[in-house]
Amino acid sequence: MEQEAWSATRAALADASHRCAELLKSLDDPDARAVGDWSVGDVAAHLIEVSVLNTLLATNAPPPPEWAPV
Repeated sequence: MEQEAWSATRAALADASHRCAELLKSLDDPDARAVGDWSVGDVAAHLIEVSVLNTLLATNAPPPPEWAPV
């Protein structure tokens, strides 16, 4: 992938991350239903977990101790 494409990918990810965080902060009830049986809080926790684990896998970094069992 060329540098320009990587830069565009990083910018898009930063924008999407910011919009997602703003959306989650705007909600009043973390227990409100969001996706199927999952609450807004469940979805937010899942997004964090997937982001952390994907980053660790992509960088071949060891997980922090609290994530080691996952």
